[in-house]
Amino acid sequence: MLFTNDEKKNDSGVVSQFCVALGSNMPSKFGDSLETLRLSLKDLQNLNIKLVAVSNFYETEPFPKGLGSKFINCCAIFETHLSAYDILKHLHVIEMRYGRTRDQRWGARTLDLDLIYFDELTIPDKNTLKKWIKLSPDEQIKCWPSELILPHPRLQDRAFVLIPLSDINKDWIHPILGIAVNEMLAKLDSYLLEEIKKL
Repeated sequence: MLFTNDEKKNDSGVVSQFCVALGSNMPSKFGDSLETLRLSLKDLQNLNIKLVAVSNFYETEPFPKGLGSKFINCCAIFETHLSAYDILKHLHVIEMRYGRTRDQRWGARTLDLDLIYFDELTIPDKNTLKKWIKLSPDEQIKCWPSELILPHPRLQDRAFVLIPLSDINKDWIHPILGIAVNEMLAKLDSYLLEEIKKL
């Protein structure tokens, strides 16, 4: 399989760091949302994936607001020799293990695992990422990517990702926007930050 420079498979000697945003707003067969997140953090790790840091847990409003129960969210940073595509497949397997279904976008879910960034890679390319970043809120609701986009195109808009991410990697710099996590947070409306409660 051929890869571009931005998506090539890691060599066995290269260690990459990636961030996952975890969320849940309904119980799984393993317990309530908080217990589900705690257990899934353990299940995400294997011989090829090492946990580096976990944020605090937060209670957050669903997106769009009013659509279902409140979420419990956190972020975690891992290290791996695998590619971003391998990691995405792994996240989907773990979601399915916890009963995640994909019949409704932004619906209630037992476990949501979003790959937020993978090193400083832009996947599939910078122009595609810029296109998704520029979408208006209304356009975001109508369309979503069918391919892997990294960093996550809505990262800079989501307090429920940026606040926990700032706990563990506030200095990470967005490869397109050129600003750090705390600077992205500072650009958000204050009401978005006030809605998020640390557990």
